[in-house]
Amino acid sequence: MDYMGIAASHYQRGEYKEALEFFEKAAPAHGFNAWYNAGVCHEHLRNYERALTSYYTALELQPNHPSTLNNIGFALHELGRGTEARDYVEKAYALSPENRHIGPNALSVWCNNAPMEEWPVLCQKILGNNNALPEHKYLASIYMACAFWALKQEHFPIEFPAPAQGYNWIKNIGVYQTHLQRLAEQKDESIYYDAKPVFMIGDSHVLSYAGLEFNGRKITPQLVFGAKAFHIASEAPNRYLTAFKTHTDRLEEGSALLCCFGEIDCRIDEGILAYQRKIERNLENIVEEQVARYIQAVRNLAPKLDITFVNIPAPHPSIGDRREVIKLFNEQLSQQANIIDVYKASLGRDGYAHEESHIDDVHLKPSVFKKALLA
Repeated sequence: MDYMGIAASHYQRGEYKEALEFFEKAAPAHGFNAWYNAGVCHEHLRNYERALTSYYTALELQPNHPSTLNNIGFALHELGRGTEARDYVEKAYALSPENRHIGPNALSVWCNNAPMEEWPVLCQKILGNNNALPEHKYLASIYMACAFWALKQEHFPIEFPAPAQGYNWIKNIGVYQTHLQRLAEQKDESIYYDAKPVFMIGDSHVLSYAGLEFNGRKITPQLVFGAKAFHIASEAPNRYLTAFKTHTDRLEEGSALLCCFGEIDCRIDEGILAYQRKIERNLENIVEEQVARYIQAVRNLAPKLDITFVNIPAPHPSIGDRREVIKLFNEQLSQQANIIDVYKASLGRDGYAHEESHIDDVHLKPSVFKKALLA
């Protein structure tokens, strides 16, 4: 039978379980191509351990195949094994810097497993490579801009045009670009502070608070791209937990730590709301369990640190109705942990944010954090 043809037909229809069955049947006759594609199917199904088994077999047959090396790095990264992943993506990028998939994955692996102080040097691996795609240089410039703002509150201009929508990361990374540009445009020198650092770990929201004062220290963000509470609360190892540990392991016992995961998985199409629609359980019970797991996970990851959580701001009305779940989340967070209440500081009418709170549809102005500290 034409196992490869049948597998390819299933794959093109997004039927990855069925495609996997036939790629594995095709492996004795088709070797590398079958094993590689079996790994891709496992990856689509988020079976990263099994994907690795297939990719390692493919790599034995073609030891310098860039995409196989890159995919191994990606799977290891998703499993929280960033140190191992670096070696594979380094080799993949050296072999094929022009590959449209390798550059973004390499940046993610490099920066996810390093403090932001190292990001400018890591970004230069792409920005300084004559063979790198312009789209990859654009992405590296966003990473660079995040580091410049987080560490120095300086704006790093984006010199490369945004890529076409065919890149699956373009929508999310564009949010970072807009956020940084608006922070720079509205920068008020009087609110920034120069002192010893205190780490704030979280997603894009931490950039709003860079350089502000917290208990006599200067907030220095350590950004974890895309992280939400359920990633941190997960019992399974993952890249977000690895990044969190990368940052907290640097701190001395008793150091203050601010934990801020912004929207905290309360978006309309993912996280708690999507989960609640799927299993049809009481929303309040789901939120209570989620918050408890989230807080405990952070405490387990940083048991010797003095942790304060930044809660979820009141939602901008343009991003769908998340008022109930955000209110529930913040109530549980305040009952179980020390918090900085940016929700109250940003709250306007009817459970939505007041008009002057947001710098864009998602992120707060730095002044709201200062207001929350004074409340």
